[in-house]
Amino acid sequence: RGPYTVEVQADGHADGGAMVALAAGAQSTLDVDLRALRPCLATDPAALQASVAAGGRTQQRFDLLNLGAAATDWTLRPGGDPAVLSSVALSQTTSPTPEQYVSFGCVDPSTGYSLPSHYYRVFPLGGRADATTLVGGLTFGVDSATSAAGVQPVVVRLHQLVGALDPANLSLLAERTVQVQDMTLQRIGVALEAPVRVAADAVLVAEIEVQRGRETGSAFFPGGNTQGETAPAYWMASDCGVPAPTAYADLGFASVNLILEIDTLASAPCGATATPVDWLAVAPASGTIGVDASTPVQATFDAGAAAAGDYSGTLCATPGPAGAPLAIPVALHVGAGGDTIFRDGFE
Repeated sequence: RGPYTVEVQADGHADGGAMVALAAGAQSTLDVDLRALRPCLATDPAALQASVAAGGRTQQRFDLLNLGAAATDWTLRPGGDPAVLSSVALSQTTSPTPEQYVSFGCVDPSTGYSLPSHYYRVFPLGGRADATTLVGGLTFGVDSATSAAGVQPVVVRLHQLVGALDPANLSLLAERTVQVQDMTLQRIGVALEAPVRVAADAVLVAEIEVQRGRETGSAFFPGGNTQGETAPAYWMASDCGVPAPTAYADLGFASVNLILEIDTLASAPCGATATPVDWLAVAPASGTIGVDASTPVQATFDAGAAAAGDYSGTLCATPGPAGAPLAIPVALHVGAGGDTIFRDGFE
């Protein structure tokens, strides 16, 4: 009998429905496609291209689209060249910012100086799209660093792990000794002497080694915070009765989130560390767009002093205050001279 109208509701989705016919004694299956209540930005065309003479300038109009079921504010800005690698952090802490006194260490009670200790984070790389991962450095937080000379050595290492977290299962990939000045609540980025390429399914371990402070009159505590983490940190300090890497929670420090990150090198033209191309501009740079709506935008290509050749860039469209940016490919060809060359849709 029927057909009947079936209405479907789900949290976080727009209501939907469909028609279905029912037959006595038979099972009927109905697929209902519900739209998530979130924006979905796109552009028409999906990529932008321009050709200009050396020193030339041109503009192209395009449409910013919202294909989603929720209105949103948006921002639009030039991004980097996708062929230029930039730093992309692998982090297990919700916040990158150290908080005061959110740390612990192994200390000689008679002097207050550091005793040797090791801090670890384990980073499984499984699920990454690329066949390999390129690592360029490590970043760690500092709660406090004090020394008689005003500076002390701290060692950072990058390992590959096979098996359980145990020093015997670590293969050293890179090591740097950092001269850390006296400071509080800072972040320190350490570039490796040369980038290290590893398989995309490798398990990497970042390590901070705090050295014995008696010789330098020093104490060091790595930075941490209480804002949450996605995986545990580990600590080892034989002089303090912890002879093997042990999770913070098992030591009674579950609320301490160690700030220790691996800095990979990847194509991330809309990332925070990418350098925007200097020949591209866009207007307007922000606005609001409704459901299933579009708004016109204008890109400006300015060759300036660029030499003849082909250039790649990106426009980064971001929904809301904290949405993931959409990377829109942009290409510019700069000719050797003569009249500006236009394609359809150029002014």
